[in-house]
Amino acid sequence: MKVQKLSPTGDWQLGGGEGQYIDRSRAIHQNIATRLRSWRGDFFGDRGHGMRWPEIVGQMGSRRLLRNEAARIVLETEGVVSVDRIEIEVENRTPRVKVIYTDAFRKSDAVFVREDEVA
Repeated sequence: MKVQKLSPTGDWQLGGGEGQYIDRSRAIHQNIATRLRSWRGDFFGDRGHGMRWPEIVGQMGSRRLLRNEAARIVLETEGVVSVDRIEIEVENRTPRVKVIYTDAFRKSDAVFVREDEVA
């Protein structure tokens, strides 16, 4: 798998040739982070893509729902072998999700996402 590298602010970086692409574990990590930061229904090419942030945040049992939704999204990401741990924290009514996963290259990594960072 090879994907276009995002800038530090999460935007596509066009131009620059092969240096603007990442592969293997870095590509998987970026795909997970992008999918978790996306709202479900926002991507015209796949309405099922992304998290159900607006539907979940503030509901009774939202930590469990966020945990289940994050696990689903990460496990559906190409190259992910397992979700090893998910941590949900809420600070000032803003959820933060940390997902530790193992990819197909046997690399374990973590992705952190706050609800106020999402598209």
